[in-house]
Amino acid sequence: MISRTLVGACLIFSVCIGCDGGDSNSATDAGLDVSPSYDGGQVDGSSVLDAAASIDVSNTTDTSLRDSSRSAQDSSPPAVDAGSLPPDARITGPDAATVDAASLVMPREIIEDAGEELALLFVGNSYVNSNNLQNIVCDLARQTERWASVRCERVTAGGKRLNQHESDAAAGQRLGQWLDPNNADRPQWDAVILQEQSQIPGFPEGNAELLASRQAVADLDARVAAIGAQTALMMTWGRRDGDNRNPQLYPDYLTMQSRLAAGYEAAANAASTSDRTVHVIPVGRAWQQTWMRDPEGDFRALYSGDGSHPAFPGSWLSAAVLLNHLVSLSPDDASPTNRGPEMDQLLRLREDVRAVSPQAE
Repeated sequence: MISRTLVGACLIFSVCIGCDGGDSNSATDAGLDVSPSYDGGQVDGSSVLDAAASIDVSNTTDTSLRDSSRSAQDSSPPAVDAGSLPPDARITGPDAATVDAASLVMPREIIEDAGEELALLFVGNSYVNSNNLQNIVCDLARQTERWASVRCERVTAGGKRLNQHESDAAAGQRLGQWLDPNNADRPQWDAVILQEQSQIPGFPEGNAELLASRQAVADLDARVAAIGAQTALMMTWGRRDGDNRNPQLYPDYLTMQSRLAAGYEAAANAASTSDRTVHVIPVGRAWQQTWMRDPEGDFRALYSGDGSHPAFPGSWLSAAVLLNHLVSLSPDDASPTNRGPEMDQLLRLREDVRAVSPQAE
């Protein structure tokens, strides 16, 4: 495998990374407190994150496994020193909305010809685990009867980051086997969807966690390219009330959403080459459309009780956006599943999908 190395200068500042582990009904986060002088050594909470990352729940229905990754409560994190951040990190209030201007030209569909079989692999953490997002995607795709077979799999663990997934792949674990061009038994993936830990993409340029994330995107894309599949980054959503662990960086929903959107797009640009594009699927932008349309009703209904993980309507909206960008599934063809959403809400969410659709451009 050819590794594409990304380099950048490190900027030392304080952020707190909270674990995304567990299912959508868990209210506590296992966290990692990063001090201003953090050099990659042992810090409070890292053992909790490491334990969560070692649990592979991609094929289990045992919710106790997923719950265990978020069962510990950590101490209060240090505050972010906003004065130490570059100007682009101090986006607040109405100005944050300007960051969300679409800067990438999106193809009408990422998978141009899946043939009779559609195969999708999701790599991420509990944002995918919650409500079994990959199953919702598969259900919506099967309802169209466009493919003879539809397969959706996930490789996930609570709070897991993309650089940890890349390490697993390099070590020959299941992700590496599924992305090995020499493995004749691997599924014939059409696309691999990468979802990063919920805070990292919005960190300021030069942050060590952000640099590790972007290198992982490039390395994972090299693996995906080797098997002839497409790589898509699933842009996630800001937390409903901002991030109380990083209140100066993410003081509210819109600021966090703006920074995440810019971060995912920057990661895709950094990993893309002249002959290969790493795509961004703007799930988070669709959630922002819901916020703009109905900030109290439909928007709050997208979240579970922790204000971070998705409730079922949030996962349904995410699935509809994913399929719209992957295979041009019209919002009108995104049907309710046996868990909802209710038809009146579904009709409104379809319009939020349409608002970020490349077919509407």
